[in-house]
Amino acid sequence: MIQISDHIFLFKQRFVHSNSVLIKNGLLHPFSKRQGKSIIVDPGITAFGNSSRLLSKLNELGVQAIDEIWLTHAHPDHSQAVRFLKSKFNSKVFCHPIAKTILESPHPVQAVSNQQKESVAPLLTHIFKNEPKKAKVIEKITESLTKLGVNSITLNWRKVKVDGIFKNGELLNGIKVLYLPGHTPEEVGFYITNENILITGDLIAHGKHIPFAVLNMPSSDIDAAISSLKIIQGLNPKLIITGHGGVIENPKAVIDKCIEATKKLRLDAICTLRTSSNPAQVISKWWQLSIGCRIQERLCLLGVFAKATFKLY
Repeated sequence: MIQISDHIFLFKQRFVHSNSVLIKNGLLHPFSKRQGKSIIVDPGITAFGNSSRLLSKLNELGVQAIDEIWLTHAHPDHSQAVRFLKSKFNSKVFCHPIAKTILESPHPVQAVSNQQKESVAPLLTHIFKNEPKKAKVIEKITESLTKLGVNSITLNWRKVKVDGIFKNGELLNGIKVLYLPGHTPEEVGFYITNENILITGDLIAHGKHIPFAVLNMPSSDIDAAISSLKIIQGLNPKLIITGHGGVIENPKAVIDKCIEATKKLRLDAICTLRTSSNPAQVISKWWQLSIGCRIQERLCLLGVFAKATFKLY
């Protein structure tokens, strides 16, 4: 547990678990004497004892109630424990409208999988104009890979009632809600105005060995990510609490570098796609680029940049 300020605590979690942030009895306004609500941002997963550790830390801090659970996005490593925490504290749950659709689905895993399929479908249609059967085969492969990739953290991921949705730019308990799509279309950030602190989901990751935006899902969007990074750049926060890794202090240089690196990668991808005459050449040239990420992420990135190049959203 890391104390960020009088009211903000970071729980750096283990394994495939996102970080969780506690906003404890936050003040509604710097001059307000009325006590604000206690909020958990991204409770994470229930597996591997993560929920028990989170409850233990809350107990150490003397937290008797969690009024609200806020989600940066719907991925299970951020949201699986919502149901558990809601049952313990009768907390209200808030998220982006798209995340609400996923979380309230009878089968959230299938809803996430459908989100990925819908994202790649236009690209596959474009590539396989005269071969619809091939497009269907790749759709099935994408669906299988999505389910396999999240299997370990979705065993107990069940639907949950969402009590409210965020509106872009609204101010809640002294915290400004910001839509920051890129990693996912439903990404949300929380800007604590009086402390100049920004809580993000997975748009960027602290300690990540690659400097560009996190675009490792078929539904990721490069152009949206660059726009979201520019929003963060304009805020110029004194620190950023990321969904994975930790805290970025004095993040201006990091964000500037991230924007430039993401733009450069986009240009590299466009060049790769335009100078290749067949899929084999695309893959060969793509693998020669110094991207520095896993095979799964490389493949997802290629699809993300292909969508941007062909303007198939």
